Amino acid sequence: MTTRIMPNAAPGGPLDLFGDGKPARQTPKAKPKTRRVFDPSEADAFYGFEVTGYSPQTIATALLACGHSGLRWDELAFMRKTKPMKVAPHPYQLRQAALACADLAVKAGWKGVRIEEILRRAT
Repeated sequence: MTTRIMPNAAPGGPLDLFGDGKPARQTPKAKPKTRRVFDPSEADAFYGFEVTGYSPQTIATALLACGHSGLRWDELAFMRKTKPMKVAPHPYQLRQAALACADLAVKAGWKGVRIEEILRRAT
């Protein structure tokens, strides 16, 4: 049996992929954890007011499904389990505009209408 000597077994050899004299499968060193300091520019920024609720079509569809299955209709259970829909596709910048939208939604038959203030992280 003959022994074959690799000409590049030292640094710069077949295991030295990066040419720095270290083997290729070296585990990276753990970086020390640094504590984040509060920066005022990262404070929550006001984004608007969103109007949400349950549309008459959604409630009617749920009523039909409940009637076909023979179960008793429980509106509060439906509102707890179902995510409310946005009444308007965009947030309002003024609370008065959101209140006007909410009033119109209630008059149109929406249930559980509420106004939520949206705060976004300013990063």
